Amino acid sequence: MLLAKKKDRLSILLWWSFLLLVFFPKFAISSIPGLSSALRLDLLFAVVFALFYMIDFLRVSSLNIPKLFVSFILILLLLVYLSISKSLVVAIGQSVLYLSLFFALDYGVKVSTDYGNKKIKVLFYLLYLNIIIHVLYKILDLPSFELRYIGDSGEQEVYDVFGRYGISSMPFQFSLYVASFVFISIAFQRRWNMKFILKMALAFFALIMGDSRVSFVALTIAISGIYFVLTFPVFFLISGLFDSKALSILGDLSNVLEDPSLGMRFVNWNAYLDWVDLQKFYFGGGAQSFLEFSTQYGMPGPLDMGYVRLMTEFGIVTGK
Repeated sequence: MLLAKKKDRLSILLWWSFLLLVFFPKFAISSIPGLSSALRLDLLFAVVFALFYMIDFLRVSSLNIPKLFVSFILILLLLVYLSISKSLVVAIGQSVLYLSLFFALDYGVKVSTDYGNKKIKVLFYLLYLNIIIHVLYKILDLPSFELRYIGDSGEQEVYDVFGRYGISSMPFQFSLYVASFVFISIAFQRRWNMKFILKMALAFFALIMGDSRVSFVALTIAISGIYFVLTFPVFFLISGLFDSKALSILGDLSNVLEDPSLGMRFVNWNAYLDWVDLQKFYFGGGAQSFLEFSTQYGMPGPLDMGYVRLMTEFGIVTGK
């Protein structure tokens, strides 16, 4: 019974740390020497969540061969990552953050497999609330709540904390919330009715007004499949009603190609090709190695391309 109580207590801590990791606003505290990201409260929750997850994963009472094998592989990959990184401290910090993402994905999948579970309903309504916040700020044209801090480069940087992207700070983060809301709604929808249609319309309206073209196209393709082409006329008509960056991809293609954020990605991709060699291709360059070649509007900065970043830091062998 005592073991069961400890297990329940750990489950509660794991659940709450997961919620804080996923939904706590991105409060930037200060810069971190050697890192492109700021020290944020949600990053601290990532460390706490990773700790609780590992304790739960490695409980002596539930150890088995598959768990030991997975643990061995993870440790081996981490040792490779640490050995090729220039800064051990930075590499350890990055390792914890990457592990928290891997753990959160595994934990979230387990939570989302049962709609009768109260946890999936909590996730659903928190995602719903995030979308409502975004839509209200867009419709009422309210300014977002922002925090400023001095980055590692010495320049002042601005973080959206609450408002136009809900409780997230960037378009792609908000789009992940919308996509999660859509997939949960579809997975547990027993029948199509007006309530479900309105929820989907609200989600896509939020995505359209959320500034991420890639997320808009990717989610539309994921939902419509081979009928993706048929959605173009609908969204093309809608694009005339809204000043939407996401829908600008349906308009003048030259404006899209001249977009500075897209141009920055092309520059960084070419810079990656110039930077990579055989060793880095297979094993990566270590923690934050993308700062050796990537730029954000003339200064070293994040790639904003997840797969290229993983290839840069981990390579194709450890990144697998």
